Amino acid sequence: MGQKPRPWIFPLPSPWVGPERSFFRMVGVTPPQAIFRELHSWHEDADPGIRHFSGIGRYEKAFSLSDAHLQKGQRLFLDLGAVSEIAGLWLNGHHLGTRWHAPFRYDITDYVRPGENYLIIEVANTLNNQLVGDGSRPEAERRTRSNISRLPHAWMSPFSEAPLLPSGLQGPVQLVPAGMVWMADQ
Repeated sequence: MGQKPRPWIFPLPSPWVGPERSFFRMVGVTPPQAIFRELHSWHEDADPGIRHFSGIGRYEKAFSLSDAHLQKGQRLFLDLGAVSEIAGLWLNGHHLGTRWHAPFRYDITDYVRPGENYLIIEVANTLNNQLVGDGSRPEAERRTRSNISRLPHAWMSPFSEAPLLPSGLQGPVQLVPAGMVWMADQ
């Protein structure tokens, strides 16, 4: 009884980046990468290029697990926490799927290994934040060309007055072990 139980849920430590890799990459945007020390919504970032970004952001993380984390008869799940809007996950080169609604949880049991593991999460948001950012720019400086100048179902509000929407991976990202449960017919 004197042994402390292992926690059921444990977060992956921050920052998610080593000196050789960036944590967050924006596809097709300059600057193409930024280092996030903590997960947060893109719409809250100080950089307007990130705050108004719409597209795919790529998060990368190397993490290590000991044999004690990988117990026989136990499944290991990666829970991404809050995601806006769509997430794709790769672990050690294997694509584990794409999720477009909560829960953003993946069974990683068959793909995780003792020692170092390499995780890639790609998150896509909607076009809203780009249109909001473009709404406040002169037309020649806009990144998008659209015949949509106002929010759907809000014909009185131009995009320049619309709120930014939460975007990206907000977390918390956690590894969640789960024991196998067997149910018998009575």
